Amino acid sequence: VVGDSPRCRERDLFGLYERSQRRIIVCPRGNQRETLLHEGWHGVQALCLRGKPLLPKEVLDRGLTARDRRDLDRLYGPRGWNHEAEARVMASLPLQAYRTWLDAACGPVEESQDPSATDPGQPAGGSPGPAGPRSGGGSAPGGGI
Repeated sequence: VVGDSPRCRERDLFGLYERSQRRIIVCPRGNQRETLLHEGWHGVQALCLRGKPLLPKEVLDRGLTARDRRDLDRLYGPRGWNHEAEARVMASLPLQAYRTWLDAACGPVEESQDPSATDPGQPAGGSPGPAGPRSGGGSAPGGGI
């Protein structure tokens, strides 16, 4: 994860996932937590899901805000809509629900690989931040969608 990049000079860019570098860039503006989760989900899509969607469009529609839908229609064509919508929905989930979906997509993290297990300032398996700003209705692993 990189905290800044020349790409951050682009207007309205909050972050990006550089697939070729397997690197997340979070620009120093906006909701950086949500940006990290959003771009992290693009990493999940590329590395674990191999570009295949995890959630059907009906579930995505329930998890998107009206503003998200307008932005997606304006900025992304039909090919990119599902990919971007899924990242937006996932970024809006409470952290525990995000982690549950992450495990469903990529497989659970072994305890020895869990960075929180070696960080004395973080309880094992605990979340480093508060719950997300919004969540959709419906049911799914971990809830929240």
